[in-house]
Amino acid sequence: MDLTAMIVPAYRWRVRVYSLYLFIVFDYVLTGVFCEEFSDEANRVVRAFMVYFNSVPLGLIVFTLAFYGPVYLTLCFLSKMDWSRVKEVDFFHSLSERMRPVFDILLGLGVAARHFEGGMSWVYPLVSGLWLPVGFVFYLTLVHFGTMWIELGR
Repeated sequence: MDLTAMIVPAYRWRVRVYSLYLFIVFDYVLTGVFCEEFSDEANRVVRAFMVYFNSVPLGLIVFTLAFYGPVYLTLCFLSKMDWSRVKEVDFFHSLSERMRPVFDILLGLGVAARHFEGGMSWVYPLVSGLWLPVGFVFYLTLVHFGTMWIELGR
């Protein structure tokens, strides 16, 4: 069993998966640096991990590995699957082409922009909800320019 096949996403998915986890790591590094009390953390689940382990850094690490580790492994697995038989059916092929922007929006707003908003709230708190669109645009820009850069390098 090849371990790199499990933990490295397929070539065409690398920019999306690594960008997503860059935003998550950014949020938790800033939280670990600036969070002094458990009550400073707004996310109740993360705060519960911090309280349980009686440590901000350890609670953040365990939370990140417990919740985002399986998501990362699932994305790596799905990126390496052979979808050619599914794409032979015109319906699924057209659906997959239409779902790519939806996938970017869900990952961008649902994960990346929320973590960007959480991380930036430690550095410079803006008006409520303003970091969310900034993070979303930053994520989409990073993903699309990164994908274009990789495609040009091929």
